[in-house]
Amino acid sequence: LRGRIVDFAEVIEPAGAKARVSLELWLEVDGRMIFHDEFVAERELAGSSAEVAVDGLSSALQGVVEELIRRMRARDLFAVARARSGHADAPAAGPVR
Repeated sequence: LRGRIVDFAEVIEPAGAKARVSLELWLEVDGRMIFHDEFVAERELAGSSAEVAVDGLSSALQGVVEELIRRMRARDLFAVARARSGHADAPAAGPVR
């Protein structure tokens, strides 16, 4: 799985501040792209401190990870990775904590 950070920021809008995380992620197998998508999550911020922004960004990033896992499971891509690695006993959802 490879990717790039598209957006990772506190965004100030007239309606209030938000934490926004956007990642472009893709998976290639044998030189062939089998998965490619952009994931975006936003969380409204209830305050303007650095701690509030960090908590919001952390929560938004967790939302991106959860959506990534959901989509990869839906396409059975963890099974593809297990088959490629030769480890049938590898965790079904990867190393998620």
